[in-house]
Amino acid sequence: MNLKIKTLNFITYYKNLKNIIFFKIFLIVSLNLLILNCSNLSKPEKFDRFFTLKIKNAILKVKLAISEEDKRKGLMFVKSLPENEGMLFIYATPQSITLWMKNTYIPLSAAFINSNGYIINIVKMKPLDTTSIYKSAAPAEFVLEVNQGWFEKNNIKEGDKVIFS
Repeated sequence: MNLKIKTLNFITYYKNLKNIIFFKIFLIVSLNLLILNCSNLSKPEKFDRFFTLKIKNAILKVKLAISEEDKRKGLMFVKSLPENEGMLFIYATPQSITLWMKNTYIPLSAAFINSNGYIINIVKMKPLDTTSIYKSAAPAEFVLEVNQGWFEKNNIKEGDKVIFS
């Protein structure tokens, strides 16, 4: 009987020890995840990557839209865009690209750019217009969105070369 009690005590001790170890591991992992998430709070979102482009004599600072989520959101809900800033959408391969202006509050122009960096065509897009579809005239690998009128102001047109610096 004494051996049976000692065995039961050992089993109970072992189960409690196992639970304590599991709890400590869980606590350590949870704290590490919390610390990691808190350290990321001060870092900019991946969407805030900036890149500089040059077209003729114009310099443009652009946010990069690389992920599908970034491309889907684009400039939706943006209320204003600084004069020499825009967004560059990057696609993995040249393709027919279509755009629309759902939830986009500012008038934009978009240049569809081929894989060699040449502007294929430029379209003017109306804010909050969900009925129009804007298309690339040929397969494009990039789309550059800027304030409407920026291309004209900088004398930029179809066939001009975009320098990715």
